[in-house]
Amino acid sequence: LRDSMKSFERHSFDRIKSDWEEAKAQIMGSVSPQRLGSVMASGLRGVPVGDAAGTFAMAAPPQDAMIIDMLMREPLTQPLVQRIGSLSCESCSPYRGELEECWDIVSYVLEPSPVKVVC
Repeated sequence: LRDSMKSFERHSFDRIKSDWEEAKAQIMGSVSPQRLGSVMASGLRGVPVGDAAGTFAMAAPPQDAMIIDMLMREPLTQPLVQRIGSLSCESCSPYRGELEECWDIVSYVLEPSPVKVVC
């Protein structure tokens, strides 16, 4: 029973990781390197910025670039999700509580345990 549980844990973790790597490849495949900067700057949330001419636009929070960089460089692990969750909460303080709950769920799911994978 113990060996089958360990096998289940490993399979579940590998499946989550594989799904993430596939999704990441699809996302990166659809964004050319030249557009990556503009895609990051056109996030749904942001802060208004203006220039000397009085033109205003929405700029992505600085945490977004760090989050995307981490996602591209590092394998998906529980510590990575915790760091990303922290940055995400910092960048959108009005929804901090809701975001913390969401990131806790994601982190919880990545914990290699049959009960946590199923729940």
